[in-house]
Amino acid sequence: YSTNVTSMSGTIPSLASMTNLDELRLGLEGVTGPIPDLSRMTNLQQLYLYHPMYLTGTIPSSIYNLTNLLSLTLSSDFLSGTIGTEIGNMRSLTSLDIAINAANVDALGANLVGTLPTEIGRLIYLERLMIMGAFLPGTIPVELNNLTSLIVLSLGYNFFTGTIPPLASLHQLNLAVFAYNQLTGGVPSELGSLVSLQDLMLQGQFGESAGLTGSLPPSLCDLIQNQGTNIYVTCLEDFICDCGCICSL
Repeated sequence: YSTNVTSMSGTIPSLASMTNLDELRLGLEGVTGPIPDLSRMTNLQQLYLYHPMYLTGTIPSSIYNLTNLLSLTLSSDFLSGTIGTEIGNMRSLTSLDIAINAANVDALGANLVGTLPTEIGRLIYLERLMIMGAFLPGTIPVELNNLTSLIVLSLGYNFFTGTIPPLASLHQLNLAVFAYNQLTGGVPSELGSLVSLQDLMLQGQFGESAGLTGSLPPSLCDLIQNQGTNIYVTCLEDFICDCGCICSL
């Protein structure tokens, strides 16, 4: 059975007795404190903990034991700690959404740290992967190329550095967001083979030495001209798009 709690204040109480629950949604103003131990809720398939709750503390390791989970949403301004490598054990996931309000990063000392684990590449049934506003450092794992069922990939508002990996296997990808990071180098031509791609967001690379260079590969120009793909770039001289990109700040 499922539950959608509509009234609560204070901290989230113990949920240890709710072992038959398969869906839990909590998004209530006035709820604060850490995410409780969920290790006994092994039947959960849908877990949504989201704004305007002010969840604090780290992502508990007990979440990674919920191997029947299909959809996980953690959206709160004050989560901290890391995304554990154990996330690779959650192989039933089709949707993973971890979002933090970028305006509140470092508020109350809270923000995620560490890199995006390469183990996410084990989640081969993922159709939606959103890691937004967490300001994670490090590079974008090339292992994301294993996620061949992916339709939405959104990695905006992080501190990702390095280059965009050549994600040539993501043939079902409809939306790809790499905006507002610290990425450098050129745009891989392999993205032009993603025939389902409707929107590619590259704008807003920030930082002293960040910014995309070169020009948009002909394969992506073909997507613009033949499929009407929208490609968003920052209008700077360091990156050239003369085939219909959408200029954005």
